[in-house]
Amino acid sequence: MNNAMSVLLALSLATLPPQSPTSSRAEAEIMVARYVTAVGGPAAIAAIASRVTRGMFDNGRGMVEPFVTFVKAPDHFATHIGRKEIGDAGGSGRASDGRIGWDKNFVGTGLRDLSASEIAEVRRSADPFRPAHLVSTCTTVAVEERRDPATGQVLRCELPEGTERWSFNAATGLVDRLDITSRAGRVTTIFYEDYRRADGVLTPFRERIVLPGAKITYAASSIRFNEVVPDDVFARPAR
Repeated sequence: MNNAMSVLLALSLATLPPQSPTSSRAEAEIMVARYVTAVGGPAAIAAIASRVTRGMFDNGRGMVEPFVTFVKAPDHFATHIGRKEIGDAGGSGRASDGRIGWDKNFVGTGLRDLSASEIAEVRRSADPFRPAHLVSTCTTVAVEERRDPATGQVLRCELPEGTERWSFNAATGLVDRLDITSRAGRVTTIFYEDYRRADGVLTPFRERIVLPGAKITYAASSIRFNEVVPDDVFARPAR
């Protein structure tokens, strides 16, 4: 972070009262800029065209299986879970090529097409550093009231499908948590943990997802950026 940005951030935080009304877009931009600096800087983020993550998936009910997630800019995303190929009858996963999407045995329902709102959600997941782009991709953004400055701030992102609340760590500037509320009122919480450097950028190696009635963990053992990702990993498998 350059000196001008550091001064601007310090002045902003110093003048914000402990309990303030929802703050402006300008403050949201400061939070995002601090996050960008923390993970490695704008040039490092802009240079990323793909990501491949490998690790273990835990559904919280005794099933622990390997997973691999493929991300390819700008909107391709796929997760394959288990030891069987996705085309196998026992293959499991979810993907979208930005236009259509599918889910196979991911929630025990066999192969099905994703809804428009689910495709939009998966497309957002295709951005490995989405917090860096909240100001430009959310319908509206605002910084919510800070009840305890030591715990950081929450940036609220309004989307057609619902509301996201991103919690930024006061000490590091990194994202600790995301709370998603759908238009139907369904709440999903994602905790971002175990930040490490991968190919020069700081990224969480563990994501804990809390859903109604379920707790899921993706624990990465390897994250590589700018690997070649073949298009067929996003293709819809046979039923």
